[in-house]
Amino acid sequence: MINRISNKINRIQTDLLFSLNFEKFIFSKKRGAVILCYHGLDLYEDKRFNMRFFSNKTIEKHFFYLKKYTNVISVKDYFEGRFDSTKLNVAITFDDGYKNNFKYLKPLLEQYEIHASIYVTGLNQTNYPFIWADFADLVLFHTKIGSFYIQQDEFIKNLNGQFVNQEGLTLKHKIKEVGGWEYKEDFFKLFESEFNELKKNKALDDYWKIMSDEEIKACQNSRFITIGSHGYYHNNLNNIPFEDAKGELVKSKLYLENLTQTNVSEIAYPDGAYTEELSKWANDQMNLKYQLACSFKFEDDHDKVYIRSRFDLYPVFSYSNQLKEIQPILKF
Repeated sequence: MINRISNKINRIQTDLLFSLNFEKFIFSKKRGAVILCYHGLDLYEDKRFNMRFFSNKTIEKHFFYLKKYTNVISVKDYFEGRFDSTKLNVAITFDDGYKNNFKYLKPLLEQYEIHASIYVTGLNQTNYPFIWADFADLVLFHTKIGSFYIQQDEFIKNLNGQFVNQEGLTLKHKIKEVGGWEYKEDFFKLFESEFNELKKNKALDDYWKIMSDEEIKACQNSRFITIGSHGYYHNNLNNIPFEDAKGELVKSKLYLENLTQTNVSEIAYPDGAYTEELSKWANDQMNLKYQLACSFKFEDDHDKVYIRSRFDLYPVFSYSNQLKEIQPILKF
């Protein structure tokens, strides 16, 4: 109880500093470097479906203060150590390649003249051009079904509104555990008619649509955006056979390079899932020399020149407290 009260007081104090234009005290002692991980944007920061999306107004506030008080650099510059020792150095990344990145993010990056990397899948090449987790968020939020089977697994809706199997795993955890595409396809087919109805509601577009090929190319053509790989199917690459994981990276790189006519050397692993063997192979054989995890998975990842961890951001508190929470991963 005491900690909760103390945290609330600290959050109020931070909001007050920003409202009085004293926010420089939040940034003045921050040094080092960090890679920020965002996902999607919407207009209203609607948290019914997921807790990952910021409103475009909140992101604009982030960019305003990051531009004013930090040294915003590219992912490539971060890996190559092009830092300003007098400030916090920040690289900005967005995962999943949502259409809302094209609609809201691209104009903001160009307005504030700051750089970001956007990591996209190869799902435009499939019959299911959307991220599986967004499909799950939407259909399971709206469905009236109380239980269903995927392959041999029965999922039953619990009192918290989550669908859980007999092992106690939520559907999302089970899909990540299985890893591969076939299980996801069976899930898609099960709720395909419900999803087709949801797609008629244009107000939901920001929560599932990914960028078209033309929009991906338009982003790459912006001098403030780098397009990188986010796998091909958005599978958890540590839970599928090594040869399948390699095949995904090959297909992703070929797709993006043919599309953008540029070399793709950046990858953000879907769900932060990778293996040591895959990461080394991607660097040595695929020239994916700028690799991003969420957090490091292996003890010696800190010593590898081709992989870095990131700081995840979620719209839990006010924008001022979100900015206060940003801390360097590299300290100097």
